[in-house]
Amino acid sequence: MIYDNLTFILLHLQLLITISAESSDSNNDCSCPKEEIFDSNVKEGVFKSPGFPLKYCGSLDCKWNIQSAENTFIYAKLKSFEFTSPMQADELAKVQTNWPKQDFMK
Repeated sequence: MIYDNLTFILLHLQLLITISAESSDSNNDCSCPKEEIFDSNVKEGVFKSPGFPLKYCGSLDCKWNIQSAENTFIYAKLKSFEFTSPMQADELAKVQTNWPKQDFMK
């Protein structure tokens, strides 16, 4: 096997993000988590937009920090992502850091 000397941990993170331009319900939690860190001790996890699956609140800048242990990788699956109406200023960005000699995640 190619990876005999390396132990890989598959972190299956189901990314559940629904984005729409509609106004939110008053019962919807319209705030980002203060800090949400997924470290190498988490084998599987789910993170999603605040208030999901209710209507999306605009003007949020939520960030999730996913930290993998050395010689491991992360498998992330985008489960739901949509825009309604013409695209607003919303975006989903994914950035890879601390991986020597590699480009951003594609």
